[in-house]
Amino acid sequence: MLRTDLADIDLRAVAERVAVDTRTAFPARTVTLEAAGLGRACADERRLGEVLTNLVSNAIKFSSDDAPVLLTIGDDDDLVVLCVRDYGTGVPLDQRTQIFQRFTRGSHTDGVAGSGLGLYIAKTFTEAMGGRLWLDSTVDVGSKFCISLPTAGPR
Repeated sequence: MLRTDLADIDLRAVAERVAVDTRTAFPARTVTLEAAGLGRACADERRLGEVLTNLVSNAIKFSSDDAPVLLTIGDDDDLVVLCVRDYGTGVPLDQRTQIFQRFTRGSHTDGVAGSGLGLYIAKTFTEAMGGRLWLDSTVDVGSKFCISLPTAGPR
């Protein structure tokens, strides 16, 4: 069983750190954070940072150098939803569930370095925090990976 240190965390702070780190590593890329609502979740801050870093890294890898990456945070009843949106290659419909499996890479990843573990780990960490990770994607338009986590703190 994966150990998590769940606590009341500020998702905006975690997402902003990932955005700043990404802008530092890729200064030519536009990474924007839009947050609405409280943005507090019951999650493991370190593991969530790793999940977001993976999703943002993938967004950069699978989109053109001038394409923006958008992080959004919103509240939805008893959940906080955080999404990473890119305007890249997209994931073919028949591969959208497979890419979350261990050592699996989609056909759209040819020529892009990777082990096929990132999304598997991201999904495993998210589920260990009581959340869910899913994908909405259109080939040649882009992808949106979303995480829902239980809210924390006073509502």
